[in-house]
Amino acid sequence: MSVSGDPAKFGRRIAEARMAEIEKEVNESLAAAEKLLTTSYQSAAERVRREVEAIRSDARERLRSAEAEADLRVKMAVEDVKSRAISDVIAEAVKALRNDRGEWYVEFLRRALKVIASEARERGRFVVKCNKADLELVSRLIKEYEGLELSSEAIEIIGGVVAVSEDGSMTIDLSLDRLIAENEASLRGVASSALFGV
Repeated sequence: MSVSGDPAKFGRRIAEARMAEIEKEVNESLAAAEKLLTTSYQSAAERVRREVEAIRSDARERLRSAEAEADLRVKMAVEDVKSRAISDVIAEAVKALRNDRGEWYVEFLRRALKVIASEARERGRFVVKCNKADLELVSRLIKEYEGLELSSEAIEIIGGVVAVSEDGSMTIDLSLDRLIAENEASLRGVASSALFGV
């Protein structure tokens, strides 16, 4: 076999062809690497985006929960302050009732004794009890009614009277304490309205 021509030229052509193949392989490798990097980057970026969004969502939920908890605590604190203020107003009113033994109170006791005397006509004698401060007043008033006897034993009440039938079968509680207890909800409503306009 014989080779003719310029060996240098032939070598350059082989080298150029080989370089073109190498360049093509390098370009294909670069494209594949770029594609792999882009895919990896997009996948990583998507994963990071999802993680960041999950963190944001969790933070927003925690913030909403903290706001709701803080709001509830504030409302509870406000209600507690209101409740204490209402209780203070009622306590002051009770104190005023305890100390005010004016004409209204005398009339209140007369009506109470009249109710008890009415029961005494049907059921027999009643023993009437009152607080220590009212013993003298009730002692004077009770003389106007038949069938009633004042106990010398005082009881712990704000005011008014409590009567027990002689046989012990019936008790009539006409004390201010009972009236306050039975009307506590409406009294608290009145106090709330006066204090807070509610």
